[in-house]
Amino acid sequence: MIEGVYMLQEWWIDGRRFTQPGIEGRFVLVDGVAIAILHNRIDAANRHSATLFGRYRLSSESFAYGYDDAATITYAEDTITGSAALPWRGMRDFLVEKMPDTTRVYTDTQEFVFARDGFTYAENGSLLRRWQRARL
Repeated sequence: MIEGVYMLQEWWIDGRRFTQPGIEGRFVLVDGVAIAILHNRIDAANRHSATLFGRYRLSSESFAYGYDDAATITYAEDTITGSAALPWRGMRDFLVEKMPDTTRVYTDTQEFVFARDGFTYAENGSLLRRWQRARL
């Protein structure tokens, strides 16, 4: 239920909900490869794009993922800046809880809830992103 290709539907920033075309993204978990592509076009004068490539491990009891390569670009009115900094080092480890219609992957502060049609991601109990499973 976890593996797949997902399209970003909602991105919550500072308590506000944003949808396309202001935001766009893809999240891929296939054959041990993790890819995230995020575009934040909410403020046309200060746009951000990030591309992250990495890996994941999945078992019936645990899930872990991390990125090995990152590129973040910020487009301001007069400048374009870039960074190759990773959002964190190493793998993030999660516990897995299977339920009848969903799979919850969580830590003390982070939570993914995967269902057949997509997943949500929350931090500290606050929803941050809602993703829809792509039909391939």
